[in-house]
Amino acid sequence: MDRKIKKSGREYVYYFCTRKSKIQKCQQNRFLREESFAEQVKENCQKVSLPDVWRERYLDKLKVWENENRQTSDLFAQNLKKEISAIKTKLERLTDALSFGSVGVDGISANKKRPNGGKENKRGKIIGF
Repeated sequence: MDRKIKKSGREYVYYFCTRKSKIQKCQQNRFLREESFAEQVKENCQKVSLPDVWRERYLDKLKVWENENRQTSDLFAQNLKKEISAIKTKLERLTDALSFGSVGVDGISANKKRPNGGKENKRGKIIGF
């Protein structure tokens, strides 16, 4: 690419091959103006672009997929929240049993580790999700 500014102030931009590739030989020996280069790029893009009907179909399909993913993620998060609430009630029962003296400290320490660890694990899953 070369940018030239004439004395009159007019600016011209030219594209040309620098012939730096040893693998592929350049067939072009002259320059190409910016306007014609932009037109060629536009024509080539139109050749590979999707028709509007296809674009609408794909966008609709993407919306359907997004809704499905959102519903499954909401359901997954809701199930994890239910499990967390179940673990909380188990912990409350254990602490109540300890406070009333119906369960000893040795019995509650073994039972408390299991549900509490699961609760923290599920919270991490929800946050990561």
